[in-house]
Amino acid sequence: MKNILNFIGKSGTVYKFHVHPWPYSFKIRQGGIFLFTKFLNDNFHVPICLGVTANLATQFINEYELENINEDTPTHICVCMEENGSKREFAEEDLSEIAQRLSDFHIL
Repeated sequence: MKNILNFIGKSGTVYKFHVHPWPYSFKIRQGGIFLFTKFLNDNFHVPICLGVTANLATQFINEYELENINEDTPTHICVCMEENGSKREFAEEDLSEIAQRLSDFHIL
């Protein structure tokens, strides 16, 4: 399986996500865009939930959101590092297009 997934936003921007098995504890105190996925086969990941955080090392989603995400049985968490809060928010909106292609996709 690849360790990098590329997603293209509606602006045409390519976002490079580092893939980690779920559950995963981040040690790095950096902001980023996170994407929970379910690995199917042939390196195909189905996006489940997209969100942003200012610090990956902290609990960046609440227990209720985590329960909802885990109901969809994610196999991986993918992260695109981005320190700039405005750029993270732009990326979240830019990548929201994948939500329109998947009926059960969540944006936090």
